[in-house]
Amino acid sequence: HANKDLYIGIYVNILLAILCISLVLLRKEKITAIGFTKDNAVKSIVLGSILGIVIVIGNNAMNIIEGAPPENIAINFVYYMVVISLVEEIIFRGYIQTRIYGLIKKPIFAIILGGIFFMLMHIPFQMGYAKMGLFAYVQLNWITLLFTFIWHIIFDFLYRKYNTIYASTIFHGFMNWANYLFL
Repeated sequence: HANKDLYIGIYVNILLAILCISLVLLRKEKITAIGFTKDNAVKSIVLGSILGIVIVIGNNAMNIIEGAPPENIAINFVYYMVVISLVEEIIFRGYIQTRIYGLIKKPIFAIILGGIFFMLMHIPFQMGYAKMGLFAYVQLNWITLLFTFIWHIIFDFLYRKYNTIYASTIFHGFMNWANYLFL
């Protein structure tokens, strides 16, 4: 991205999600193994939606009050909900985190390891976007990385609340969308 001004993040994200789904199916597991379940789906969707709307309003209260006109609102919503949050939730909470829980018996250590992976996954794109080297990026953005780790903990809690991918995906999508809603 930094050298050629070419953004391949969408393709990489989708490819990784397809890989995770393919691995589940190749292992003859059901798609429920990554959180696509019917049980508690409505509760999970409602929880994710309520929390997501709170984030949208909280992040954009002044813009909403002032009536700032959002451009491309629907396109951005679909992008953040599907390309970013659904894909990341399939990869991290649905596939990676559930397998980490199978390998590491103490949940706190499993969550920490998953959070580290989630945080590290965000570095290459953000580094390229900022046109910085690794050390400069980490030095200047360690707080952002810390918040990414904290968001992982929240997304993991939402995933595990009903053992579905819906709440974490919806909340994640609203959270990302809210940050860019009125830019």
